[in-house]
Amino acid sequence: MTKKKAKKTTGRPVSDRTLEAILVECALEVGRGVAGTATISDAARKFWHSDFRKRIKKALREGERWSKGRRRVKPLSVKMGTHAASLAKSGVIGKAEAKTAADAIRQDPTCGPPGSGKFCA
Repeated sequence: MTKKKAKKTTGRPVSDRTLEAILVECALEVGRGVAGTATISDAARKFWHSDFRKRIKKALREGERWSKGRRRVKPLSVKMGTHAASLAKSGVIGKAEAKTAADAIRQDPTCGPPGSGKFCA
């Protein structure tokens, strides 16, 4: 029988309301980046929501402040939407394009090094 790893719950508590408000801000910025050039599929939206929910929650727990991170994250969200739309040759951003765009944004120098505790790390 294998044991499951316990989830880490250290750090500051993060309310779901705060987390969802941040995700809405980011989603609006992604939409600005897409700017009507493509349609975001439900699979892409679900991928981004799930992936970034975890990352944003982790950053907040580790002490990052949205009031400071917003200036960095919102322009990156626009950039991610633009990149995803450019990948969507069919005019629909699927999960694959969403993942590729998210991975590309994580490599952006604005994000900081992996594991830095910043919102896109």
